[in-house]
Amino acid sequence: DFYAYLEKYPNGRVSEQATFALEQLAKARITAQKDKNGIVQDAGQKRYRVGDEYVISMRDTKSGKEIKKHTTRVEKIENGLVYWAGNFGEEITTEDGASKVGFAADGKYEYDPPVPIQPGDAFQVGKRWISESIQTFRGKQSKRIDSAKVVGFEEVTLPSGKYPTFKVAIEVSVNNDIRVNNVFWFEPGWGKPVKRTRVLFRNGVELLNETYELVSRKRGAG
Repeated sequence: DFYAYLEKYPNGRVSEQATFALEQLAKARITAQKDKNGIVQDAGQKRYRVGDEYVISMRDTKSGKEIKKHTTRVEKIENGLVYWAGNFGEEITTEDGASKVGFAADGKYEYDPPVPIQPGDAFQVGKRWISESIQTFRGKQSKRIDSAKVVGFEEVTLPSGKYPTFKVAIEVSVNNDIRVNNVFWFEPGWGKPVKRTRVLFRNGVELLNETYELVSRKRGAG
């Protein structure tokens, strides 16, 4: 069924999730190889493990002032969902990297269905996908459309270290009056980005301009 769907709708709304499911089914027959950037992307590698911990600094991009420091940890992985506990509250992601319940500096966001912020399979420069979801923020539901593209490969240098990453740019439209420009830098094999920028506009007026950077991370045991 997955293969038939992808053949008929290669750029369909759920193609990322279908591709991820196929990769998991076939992972025993795949041997990971280095890509042209020297990165090994193993389709069978888990992006999340119980015990994974991240500390992320959220700051105002223009002033450089820290807004909040977010600490979160994977508490359990069950039925394809990853459950996090942290100082903001419970987050939920899917095993292929889509966000179901998450936090930004301005509060808690919920998505139905989950919003994919990274490809379900390997990162490839030029890869695109589109998703549609109902977003709930501060009790208000809104229609949300995300248009994503892997725009390049970059080595990101942060105070916490140097990271080989793929840069993912996502343009977001919410109820036609809100626009968000999200950029994520992902190191393959890790579920959360090492860096993110987020600029939010309402009717063309900039309301938020934020940068999120990895302070530290620790891989869990299982």
